[in-house]
Amino acid sequence: MHGRSRVKRLLGLLLLTLALRPCGGVIASTARQFYFFILFTFMIRSSTSSASPQERDECICRKRHAEKMDRLRRVTARMGDAKTSDEKRDKIGDELREEILSVEPLRALKITLSWGGPSDGYQLLFDKDGEEALSGVYWYADWFTYAETPLSREELQWVQDAYLAGEPSLYFQ
Repeated sequence: MHGRSRVKRLLGLLLLTLALRPCGGVIASTARQFYFFILFTFMIRSSTSSASPQERDECICRKRHAEKMDRLRRVTARMGDAKTSDEKRDKIGDELREEILSVEPLRALKITLSWGGPSDGYQLLFDKDGEEALSGVYWYADWFTYAETPLSREELQWVQDAYLAGEPSLYFQ
């Protein structure tokens, strides 16, 4: 809990305690209790996060992107390791391609990994011949929201190597 939230909650509890304290030997009036209850409830609600659905999805997108990039980094490192047999490389490549829901040529390639709510994947932009990747994003979509996280050059290469077998031009034919 953040410091500001903790102070608001403690202040709210103090106010509620004061509202319920006896006044002149008599328990506080119902109106006084109600007033302090409303104030306390407002303080509790105002201390919670007010992130919009878009901000929430952007946060989820960044987290999922980081997890997927970490996995792809490890997988592509294994595939590039001289100790990894050709048979194992083929198996890893097949497993990666089985994850793909769709790959859609758009003068860009949209690699969809999941769909429904939520869905995610990658969108890669290529030169006019479809041979050189210019940029890419990891995207995340849930009901009525959409977020993207740009890929670094290294991440862009990992996505191409893992999901397109290093040959994106094949999808433009």
